[in-house]
Amino acid sequence: MNRFFSTSDESPILVRLAKYFLLSVTALFFLGIAIISLFYFNAGYLPFELTIIGSVLLVLITLLGVLLLGFLLIQLRSKIHSVALLLGVAFLLRLLWILLVQTEPEQDFLKMYQAALRFSEGDFGFMTDSRYFVVSPYQLGFVLYEGLLIKIIGPSVIGLKLINVIVSTVTVYMTYIIGQRIFDKKVALLSGWFVALYIPNIVLTSVLTNQIIALFIFLAAIYLFLRNNRWFPVVGFLLFIGNLTRPLASILLIAFLLYGLFFQLPSQKKKLTYLILLATIPLTFFVSGKLTDQVLLASDITEVPISTVNPYWKLALGLNLETEGHWNREDYQTVNTLETQVQRDAAAKKLIHQRTKNPGDLAKLMVKKFKRMWNDFDSSISWATDFKEHFLLKKLLLFLGQKIQYYFLILGAFFFILKPSNKKAALFLLLIIIFGYALVHQIVEIQTRYRYFITPFVALLSAGFWLSYTPGNLWQSLRSKNSDQLAKEADQP
Repeated sequence: MNRFFSTSDESPILVRLAKYFLLSVTALFFLGIAIISLFYFNAGYLPFELTIIGSVLLVLITLLGVLLLGFLLIQLRSKIHSVALLLGVAFLLRLLWILLVQTEPEQDFLKMYQAALRFSEGDFGFMTDSRYFVVSPYQLGFVLYEGLLIKIIGPSVIGLKLINVIVSTVTVYMTYIIGQRIFDKKVALLSGWFVALYIPNIVLTSVLTNQIIALFIFLAAIYLFLRNNRWFPVVGFLLFIGNLTRPLASILLIAFLLYGLFFQLPSQKKKLTYLILLATIPLTFFVSGKLTDQVLLASDITEVPISTVNPYWKLALGLNLETEGHWNREDYQTVNTLETQVQRDAAAKKLIHQRTKNPGDLAKLMVKKFKRMWNDFDSSISWATDFKEHFLLKKLLLFLGQKIQYYFLILGAFFFILKPSNKKAALFLLLIIIFGYALVHQIVEIQTRYRYFITPFVALLSAGFWLSYTPGNLWQSLRSKNSDQLAKEADQP
């Protein structure tokens, strides 16, 4: 454990234990992905039958791809130092994607788009006459966002995709400025490049998903949280706004509170003042949610609070061993075809009870979900492309390219955690978020496109390693150590 910290770490014992725990569990998390992901290939996404020879070839291609990325990084890391260039490339890649690939809204995304069109005309009827919104009223926040955009720019799908491009590019910038606060400008820039060039982050801009705007809002909350205690009330409000578009704020809320109590409070001179300010985050978040529910109910826009409906549905889905925690029609018909919320909750609870009775099956499920969620190809690509109309080679390049990029990021994050040094306190906020997000998805419904949320955090860790521990640096370090050892031996009588 001494590898994690130098002997100068004089933090309180509770803080040091928290650091050791976070470093250990996240190191194991990334190590598990690194080992499994190298050999895990979903044949359903590949344009050929996956035989033993095919598996070996894919492993070799992945390893060569990672080595090539490392080599390119060594050559370019001193040249790519402009924030304007970073954002320009990020914007251009995303713009070219939405112009060249005609992704039409489908399934949930189509339903939300159609509801946004109705809202833009002043019609809230979709909240009661659409089964989708009856059982998933929390989607209203994103519909309002999309509907407001339609009021401003019109109903054009390409216009909404262009907004995605802009927001996704600003997300790259948010990754950069968070990196500056936690590390330094070089690490921040490199992490920005990782996010800017990551294939799933590019292709998802052609999908009308709430993931893009939600991540931007949540990153803004993280940045303000790290910037100054006085921003804490605003942080709580941003968590509320982000949660309206995608209900993930509870993970960040817990992360902020844990980080504040364990890592910041011990060093604060005015502890009571800090605690009061920290308390404004959950207070603002919950009060904003309650007020919004009351306004929506009083306006007859919704018939139930949007934040508390169907709370057991995602859990019931996530505990399905047969589908490895994925959405499935059988569970949907068992729960969401029922008329009242009380009936739906009861049906979901019954499924949860049945699926948690057998510890052996539960253990199998946890292993299967980890393998699928964190090692499979990113399904953002399948949402953004039409398999039937794209050449097999394009599919292979997209999915395998993503696989190589992902493995590169995971390796960097793993080795960065093992890097022997004093870790800056703010780093542990990222580790809490990563661990919390992974833990939640061991229980609830999973899709590999949900990895989008933690990509910036993994990129920040990975950049910290690849910037200082490239093969060239390692070679120089070894030569330096050998030279020092020879000098010491020469000085001995």
